[in-house]
Amino acid sequence: MLELKDIRYNNSPKSGIYTITNTVNGKFYIGSASHLSMRWNYHKSKMRGNKSDCRILQKAWNKYGEENFTFRIIELVADKKNLLEREQFYLDSMKPVYNILKIAGSCLGVKRSKETCKRMSAARKGVPSSIKMPVLQYDLDGIFIKEWDSPISIIRGSDNFHSAQHITECCRGKRKTAYKFTWKYKHLLS
Repeated sequence: MLELKDIRYNNSPKSGIYTITNTVNGKFYIGSASHLSMRWNYHKSKMRGNKSDCRILQKAWNKYGEENFTFRIIELVADKKNLLEREQFYLDSMKPVYNILKIAGSCLGVKRSKETCKRMSAARKGVPSSIKMPVLQYDLDGIFIKEWDSPISIIRGSDNFHSAQHITECCRGKRKTAYKFTWKYKHLLS
C-alpha cells in the first residue's frame, strides 16, 4: 500500500482506490477518487463535522477518534474511466465492513426513512438532475469557453478538474468560481 506522500510527484493529481482503516479493530472502508489527496481531506473534513455520508464510518470515527484511522492507497489507476470498475473489484474481493454501498458509484443499499424520501422527491420536482444537466464554462472575464454534457463529464473529460461538487456549487450560485472559471447550468440561461 502507498502513502499519500508517495504519489505526489510532478504536482499532478493521482487517481486510484483507497482504504480508510480503523487501526483499533482492523475494519475498513474502500473508495475511489480522481484526486486521492483531496479525497482524504474531504473525508476528514466531513467526519470532523459529523457529516459523513457513510454513517457506519462516521459512528466508528466518533467512537475511536481520528487518530485511530489511516488512509492508504491500494491501487493507482491511470485512466479515471476505470476507477469504478477497480473499486468494484476491491469491494467484491475485500468485503469492507464500513461500506454501506456494495456497488461502486451507486446508491443501492442506502436505507432512507419515508420522511427523507418525501423530502427528496419534493426537492426534485421540476428540477432536472444536476448529474445530467449541461454546463457552460466561462473564463473570469465572462467569455464562453466550452459546453459540457454534465458536471461529471467535466471531471471524466479533463485532468485539470477534480471535483464535480465544486463545479455544481458554482452552477448553483454557492461559490463564485471553481478552478479559475465560472460555470453555469445551460437550462438556467434559456
